[in-house]
Amino acid sequence: MPQGNQRILVVDDEAPVRDIFAKGLSRHGYHCATAGNADEANRILQLEEFDLVLLDITMPGETGLFLLAALVEKPFELLLELERRSRVAFAGKGGGMPEEWVGVGFRMGQEQFVANRDQVREVLMLPDAITRVPGAKRWMLGIANLRGHLLPLIDLKMLLGSGRTSLCRATRIISVNHREIPAGLVVDEVKGFRRFMNSEFNEKAPQTAVRCDQYLSGAYQRGRDVWPIFALYDLVESSAFLQAAAD
Repeated sequence: MPQGNQRILVVDDEAPVRDIFAKGLSRHGYHCATAGNADEANRILQLEEFDLVLLDITMPGETGLFLLAALVEKPFELLLELERRSRVAFAGKGGGMPEEWVGVGFRMGQEQFVANRDQVREVLMLPDAITRVPGAKRWMLGIANLRGHLLPLIDLKMLLGSGRTSLCRATRIISVNHREIPAGLVVDEVKGFRRFMNSEFNEKAPQTAVRCDQYLSGAYQRGRDVWPIFALYDLVESSAFLQAAAD
């Protein structure tokens, strides 16, 4: 039986399932809130605290696995393995998986982008402490110890000449999966895995307010929703990125 005023957030894209859980738990004395997707759950979690989150894994848009990473900071590789096992189990039930491209969606300012999943090692929350690097350009926020490794943190929006990224609860670090160049890109928000059919690809990238045309390699479009593809490797291998010393 609950002790005190324990609060539970139920996250599921199917309303009947949410209602069954919420009503059943409420009858046992728990205080329940519900969310229909990961984005809604994130907004609720920014305003309220919960003792437990009941989370559906397979939801449209941002998956429950990615929300789980944001909540408990599990290694990104673990989430990829869980996703792989889920997809294998789904295929084993006779549901053929269509060809698709999978990326990690993120936001800079008011614009959304997507990076190839293979170029992302993991997504991290901001550390408590960042050590400044003397003589570095302003977009080099400093060095931080993340999971026992020193990682340079770069304000991606500032590097691109589009203003400073506000450091808040939604801010995330995208750790680039590059063998030779360690980099943590600080962005306004990470929006989770995004899956697109090959037929939704457009070789022409749209114009963006953030000045990053040279790092865009096309876009995916679903209805009116457009996701420019941000090539993380092109960025970290560029001369602009490698010249971090202040003039």
